[in-house]
Amino acid sequence: MIKQLQKQWLVWPACYREDNPSLKKAGRFDKVIGLVPQQLCLFKTFYYQCDLVAHNELKDCVKNEIEQLVDWKQVALHFWTTKRDEQWLVSVWFWDADSITFTDSVTHIVPALAYYLACTSADRGTLIYQERAIDNTGKSDQVSWGVVWQSPQCLEQLYPLSSPLHYRRIETQLAAQDERVFSNADPDSCVVIKNKPLVPFNQTPRAAVLAQGKCGNQFDIDNPWRYWKTIVMFCVLLAAYLSADGALINYQLNQADQRVSQLARDTTQLQTHRAKALEQQKLLKEYNQARERQQLVARIMNKLANNLSKDVIIERFTYQNKKIVLKGSIEDTLGLLESISNIDEVTSARLLGEVTQTEAGRQEFQAELQVKEAGS
Repeated sequence: MIKQLQKQWLVWPACYREDNPSLKKAGRFDKVIGLVPQQLCLFKTFYYQCDLVAHNELKDCVKNEIEQLVDWKQVALHFWTTKRDEQWLVSVWFWDADSITFTDSVTHIVPALAYYLACTSADRGTLIYQERAIDNTGKSDQVSWGVVWQSPQCLEQLYPLSSPLHYRRIETQLAAQDERVFSNADPDSCVVIKNKPLVPFNQTPRAAVLAQGKCGNQFDIDNPWRYWKTIVMFCVLLAAYLSADGALINYQLNQADQRVSQLARDTTQLQTHRAKALEQQKLLKEYNQARERQQLVARIMNKLANNLSKDVIIERFTYQNKKIVLKGSIEDTLGLLESISNIDEVTSARLLGEVTQTEAGRQEFQAELQVKEAGS
């Protein structure tokens, strides 16, 4: 996934007769690596005592010594460092920065031979590196170098294969059966690796090699841990921001709680008055309902006295649950229920039980009246 987000494009300088790929499809985060031909580089090895020179001082020491060797206005260098015994072994490629220009905008500048060395995956082995010759005759001859290493980043010498002595040295090295051989050359055009099994290169070089040749502020997606200081600082700032934000939120919550408590204290008296008012309203309502019921019963009694015949004697009158029960006697019950039902406050009337005849010739009855709701 990361390799798809950040691809690598290899380009050569304008002075080198090599076709560069089209960068129209290059993405924003892609790496455009400018390769410096080995023919335009010089290679030298320096040794420093570990107890005299610190690791972080090696670059300045190497740069000072190289500036005494050449008279270029601007020296560009790329170096590998390893510790062997009690010495620093520093392998340096250096070139004239003014003579190397790229037609495309590049994100990294690395010696071509160092780039292919960084793509190897073996702790020890041999690299046969080949590139097109730079000359003024327009020929397309190839030039080759051999590199032998016994431990990672431990390089002491480059062997130009144009020299018979160096060619025999590499040929002897390749004769070893367990030797791991890498090469960017075509086996048909490079006799020294013909019929030799070649180990494939890694798709991307080691991150430390590219980091040294970085010439912009591009973010390396494939190696974000190089920015651990920035990441730690960002995390610290984020933690400080979250802490401050949490403290502010906690302060605002406390302020809100205090305001709520103050409002609760301010409204306590109001709530007490409201509760008393509701209680009084409830009592008043109950009083009005009781009064309505009393007035209802009184109206029914008055209308009974007016509507019933004069010979009716009411012996008992009870009111409960919107029902009135009448018990009395009359000379003739015919038309009694009709007279009672004509009262507006009565919804229905019926006799309870049978009508009985007394010795005096009167008829005793018991009637139930269903009355309307008080206030309706």
